[in-house]
Amino acid sequence: MCGINGVYNHQSLTDVENKVKQMNSLTKHRGPDFSDIYLDSTVCLGHNRLAIIDLDSKSNQPF
Repeated sequence: MCGINGVYNHQSLTDVENKVKQMNSLTKHRGPDFSDIYLDSTVCLGHNRLAIIDLDSKSNQPF
């Protein structure tokens, strides 16, 4: 099973990237095949992927 986590703040995301990377580390058991984050001005999302059916790297998230 994959894992997703993140932080939303409509004002500022100061120092959030490291916190979401830590969240990804804590949920690595949910998907050890790939881990990444997406960051913009108001949201930072983390995702861990467990590749079972679709093994193609084009299916990695967040994209």
